[in-house]
Amino acid sequence: MGKTKKDKSTKELFDEIKSYKLKRLITGCSLIFVGILGLILPIMPGWALIFLGLVLLFPRWGKKMVKKILTFLRMDSNHVDI
Repeated sequence: MGKTKKDKSTKELFDEIKSYKLKRLITGCSLIFVGILGLILPIMPGWALIFLGLVLLFPRWGKKMVKKILTFLRMDSNHVDI
């Protein structure tokens, strides 16, 4: 009983998913590391890189934070007391 074409495509898909997760982990950790350097060095915006790294590592948290930020940015000036 040899492997069918469907079995090979399933294995390839599984390998692709593992590769994607590994790339996302490496990229996220790298962005956080560079972001920490950015907090120390005044050349680059560290907080933005840390945020992007966290979004890559924790996508659900990232979606919630993006929604909160967009909601905050869409507020009318009528809601802000000066």
